[in-house]
Amino acid sequence: MAKDIYDPRTLIGSAIYTDDERYIGTVEEIGQPDLSLLAVESGVGVKRETPVPIMEALKLTLKVSGPGEALIKGFSKQVNESQKYFIRNDTTTARHDSIDVTAEGKVKVLKMPIPKAGDKIETEIEIALDVYIYMVNGTKHVEIDALNHIMSIGGKDLLAETRANL
Repeated sequence: MAKDIYDPRTLIGSAIYTDDERYIGTVEEIGQPDLSLLAVESGVGVKRETPVPIMEALKLTLKVSGPGEALIKGFSKQVNESQKYFIRNDTTTARHDSIDVTAEGKVKVLKMPIPKAGDKIETEIEIALDVYIYMVNGTKHVEIDALNHIMSIGGKDLLAETRANL
């Protein structure tokens, strides 16, 4: 007898759109950015590293199936501006969490697909992020905006005082 298991971590029906709301493909794989703070070395006699509220550069990697023309256009138009991408769950049920990701930045790497007979056409991109927002079921868990000095993680704005002093 098969059991119906509640697994909110399952990637189901996720699609990627550009900033003008054009559908450009189905997300097959998401490499979320690592949230990592810089560290300074300190100590007298005993060396230690202390994290400081300065975020390492963020990158997001995606594997997208579908025609890659929109990704190529996004890569070509980013010379003077950043491209905004939205990753949305098209299938939200009581059994699966809705995960929305907003990623804005410049595409650093665009790996063109090498189609094989009978296989999906998949394009891989790596985005150097300026803005990253991660939401689950409509609740914002992470918001990082490097250009506007915003770093809100788990509802706590780590750079509020810094912005107030600017």
